[in-house]
Amino acid sequence: MLVTCGISVFAADEASNVITKDSEPQTGKTEVYTLVEAEDVSYTVTIPADKQITWGDTVTTYNMNYTVTMQPDLGGKVKVNVTGDGYLYSDTDNTNKFAYEKVSGFKEQTFTVEATDKINNVLLPAESVTVRVPNWTGVPIAVYRAHLTYTVSYVPASIAP
Repeated sequence: MLVTCGISVFAADEASNVITKDSEPQTGKTEVYTLVEAEDVSYTVTIPADKQITWGDTVTTYNMNYTVTMQPDLGGKVKVNVTGDGYLYSDTDNTNKFAYEKVSGFKEQTFTVEATDKINNVLLPAESVTVRVPNWTGVPIAVYRAHLTYTVSYVPASIAP
């Protein structure tokens, strides 16, 4: 003797499909989906803390690599904009300054993850900001500093179940 037993589960707050002896067809479907909320999105932009430039070097370009690791909503974007005023300032006298050349990377970069990546926390290829000091003539020997500003923003795709 074969006995088949089915258990129906009903939740008061959820819609349900009911299959009875008299139902046609004798099948039903349950939709399973992920619930995505804004706090599920994550990203990390890792920038260099400092970069030493060799005094008097007019040839070398100095790269400052930064990386973006992200787990966005599908279609979401991380934007990184790097800015600097183009001058190195003396530690002892802020009016004593000289120019550096912005070789590359001083623009807004947009980072996305394709659906085909299919992994969490994708580390994207490193981007670079590059500077060069073309002229040291007449610059008094001192410690000079420049500050680059990295501004990060997130542009979400529409999130809907």
